[in-house]
Amino acid sequence: MRAYWNAPDYLRSLPLHSSQQEISSDEESTLFSFDVRPTYDFLQMLLAQADQIEVIEPVSVRNEMKRFAENMLTYYKIQSHE
Repeated sequence: MRAYWNAPDYLRSLPLHSSQQEISSDEESTLFSFDVRPTYDFLQMLLAQADQIEVIEPVSVRNEMKRFAENMLTYYKIQSHE
């Protein structure tokens, strides 16, 4: 998982899982790895990071996160009935 903006500092202070490891870091982002089964609860923890993280692999989890994001976008594109 690649973390951007304030997310690396947040993840350093409050890891998402005990297997979390920081792999590399540069001025733009920090790469973290996890050795975890991608359960629904874990995916929800990733979603809580919203636009500050990007799942790189496995591709199945990346695709699931993409599906969540696409669904959310359709909700916000629906015109309000106000």
